[in-house]
Amino acid sequence: MRSLGVLVLILVSCGGSHPEPAAPPSNASPTPAPAAAPRPALAGDPTRGKALYEKYCMACHTVDGSTRFGPSWRGIWGKTIALADGRTATVDATFVRRSIVEPLADQTAGFPPIMPSFQGALDDGQIDDLVAFIASLH
Repeated sequence: MRSLGVLVLILVSCGGSHPEPAAPPSNASPTPAPAAAPRPALAGDPTRGKALYEKYCMACHTVDGSTRFGPSWRGIWGKTIALADGRTATVDATFVRRSIVEPLADQTAGFPPIMPSFQGALDDGQIDDLVAFIASLH
């Protein structure tokens, strides 16, 4: 059996030295940094998503970091992954949703193109539940 490989993650590092920023003039009041925008809450329920995973997905995907026919979902949320065509993608709600309904559109590098489409088999709420479950895995 052909080795399925490991999901390739793109790591970005910053090298070199960076100069210290100049201190503001003494008559200038410091400007507070803008607050980070809150992450939007996901619409789905991870508990229902886990049940859907167990019914439809666990034969090919794991949640423990090991691989089967498809990549593990553990810790994948928010990561940048390599695609089979040389592009990269960030694993977020948009990417996961598209992967469920159009699995060959953004095929993950190192895995065979065998995932079926679940368009029509799962409704929008069920897909939201799977997305929330994947996002919950650390």
